[in-house]
Amino acid sequence: NLKPTFPVTGVVTVDGKPPGSPIKITVHDQAGLDKENPTLPWALTDDEGKFTLNTYQEGDGVPVGEYKLTFFWGTWNALSMSFGGEDKLNKRYADPAQAKTEFAVDGSGPIELGTIELTTE
Repeated sequence: NLKPTFPVTGVVTVDGKPPGSPIKITVHDQAGLDKENPTLPWALTDDEGKFTLNTYQEGDGVPVGEYKLTFFWGTWNALSMSFGGEDKLNKRYADPAQAKTEFAVDGSGPIELGTIELTTE
């Protein structure tokens, strides 16, 4: 029951510069979680801030829908494949209800979100 996905790419900067370490991006469906076929899209930026969103496999994109993005810049543990520690963004971008980065996937093709500028202040 895999939904068709469409590539979504972009770049994250922090205080006008590449982050230098991964930032976790979580994708939140504005319609809520699909209870029959749930998806939890996400991505990690590279050190330069570039990312491609993933749903089922690396770089496959996200299904049709309207979304908000949240960001967490902690410490990446490659062994456990998880983030931890304090959010270097001071939780400014952690609440989906207050997320300012929004986009829609209509199924017509790839989406380029451009540069998403975050701040630590």
